[in-house]
Amino acid sequence: SFLEGMPLKLHAILSTTAKKITWVHCDLFNFHYTNSQFLVKEELGAYNKMDKIICVSNDTLKNFEQRFPDCLTERAVIYNPIDIDKLQKLASLDVAANDDSFTVVSVGRLTLQKKPERLVRLAARLKKENFNIKIQIIGDGELKDDLKNLTKELNVEDCVIFKGFIKNPYPYIKKADLMLLSSGFEGFGLVICEAMCLGTAVVSTKTAGPIEIIENNKFGLLCDHDDEAIFQAVKTMIENQELRKQYQEVGIERAKQYSVGNALTNFDNMINNLL
Repeated sequence: SFLEGMPLKLHAILSTTAKKITWVHCDLFNFHYTNSQFLVKEELGAYNKMDKIICVSNDTLKNFEQRFPDCLTERAVIYNPIDIDKLQKLASLDVAANDDSFTVVSVGRLTLQKKPERLVRLAARLKKENFNIKIQIIGDGELKDDLKNLTKELNVEDCVIFKGFIKNPYPYIKKADLMLLSSGFEGFGLVICEAMCLGTAVVSTKTAGPIEIIENNKFGLLCDHDDEAIFQAVKTMIENQELRKQYQEVGIERAKQYSVGNALTNFDNMINNLL
């Protein structure tokens, strides 16, 4: 079962002698969204019926162990894979050129977890400070109407662009000056790695996954979750072109560590050890 919650629950019900492997993709300690899907202790029981639990980052594993300290199942970390060659080909497709504005792109569902309202408030602060910026929000979700109302309220309709769901967002990521992940919770933050492999500098709030990927500001900028911290991190990236260029270069190398080849090798080794 490749997801926590209901896939895990159904998996645990199956009566089979086959080896059972399940994945954890999110921070279940701080964002225990699956709790309502189980009876008391049923979720722990389901995990204990598995033969292996795969977490998509070390932080995800650490938070899982905090949530379920009595879990008896063996655990491991296998990162979500990135098909770098495919992404780079998809990113080469032509899209409308950006104007002379500094372009920040965000890609993700418009949900509470992703905290997209932070992007709108950031736009208002940057506009107030006279920065020439555009924030492209790629994605759809239940907060879309609320976000559009907020852009009107804060008078940033001219610099916040809602692109909606786009099947291939990679040309927009590649052309952007900066990728910003504003989430409150993440398991891995795959879009961070995707931006890196396309040579786009990244800023992310401090969540499980991005903390590990960015590694103490070595491969991008991490910031706290308050509006001021996000503003200061983005401002630094706008004003410091050399730093941005440095992150573009080291990010490409960092993304290679999450290649499909590495992930498949780890997966094969895990299967062989189980058998």
